Amino acid sequence: MSLEVHIYGPGFGETIFLRWPKAGGGWHGALVDAHCPRGGEWLAGKLRELELTELEFVVATHPHLDHIRNFAAGLHRSEVSVAQGFYWPGLSASYALIFFGRLADQNPEAHLETAKMIRQWFGYWGPPFKKDRPAPRDLGGASDFPVVYSTTADGSPLRVKAIGPWLEGINRFVKNVSTSIGRRGKIDYEHREANAVSIALLIEYGDAQIVLGGDMEEVNWEALQREFHRPKFQPSLVKVSHHGSPNGRINGMWPSGIGFFDGKGEKPIAVVTPWHQAGGKLPNGNAVLNEIRGAGFTVYVTGEGSPRYKDLESHVSIRLNPDRTAPVVFDQFKVRTV
Repeated sequence: MSLEVHIYGPGFGETIFLRWPKAGGGWHGALVDAHCPRGGEWLAGKLRELELTELEFVVATHPHLDHIRNFAAGLHRSEVSVAQGFYWPGLSASYALIFFGRLADQNPEAHLETAKMIRQWFGYWGPPFKKDRPAPRDLGGASDFPVVYSTTADGSPLRVKAIGPWLEGINRFVKNVSTSIGRRGKIDYEHREANAVSIALLIEYGDAQIVLGGDMEEVNWEALQREFHRPKFQPSLVKVSHHGSPNGRINGMWPSGIGFFDGKGEKPIAVVTPWHQAGGKLPNGNAVLNEIRGAGFTVYVTGEGSPRYKDLESHVSIRLNPDRTAPVVFDQFKVRTV
């Protein structure tokens, strides 16, 4: 038995499915971020394809369209049951709805869809929160690396821990929100600051580790590196944070034993989901990719060859065992290997 990680990234948008076998047949599953431009249909179809009718948890890492577009619509359309939801910290649900609503009223062209997706996300859970769905929880800011989900998969412990964001990043986001409202009520919010509250996760499956970096940037990686009690990172699989951007890593992060990662699993894999919009592109060049490759990781970049970076099926699927043997790529589509 093994844990499967399916990472989709067409060039704008990121969706990560986790699944592991049930003892009596079928699958347990989880979902970290989702991007679905067609009213949730693609996400619902993919959940059916992966035979996921129950999700142990879902995570919306941060309020950017490429991570939350029609996330909740896809869950609703699929009629999948969800045991627990997690989302970015910094603002309460009610304040986030008010703030992003006002931002959309002021600048509909730039922010209307983001505000709609945030309303959709919180609306999925209530209010009032449905009896069969517990209220979603925000993650981040804790130095004790809380276990947000724990189970046993084929006799091996499976634990999910929040490793970011940290208070430095959360405070930066809150300051950006609070100071953006001018004397005349005008909002000057800098949308990029949402990365400061992006959730990152450490998944421990037996002795194997998976790091899902979301869009976490330098301020939070540096805070994590300074933490004396941080876990010993020896990942078999890393979803590279912020689409391979230089500000999604810190100096010395990748080489074993001298920086952020204390080691790595056997023949580790790193996956980059690119970002392409309005003339901007990530990863921008190969510097970060070469740094990761130089640390001994095989790097997979999704979205390769997709028409205008819009092929929703671009993905890489990896299977991991709990004994830290080499992860296995068992399916991929429109992926470049570095």
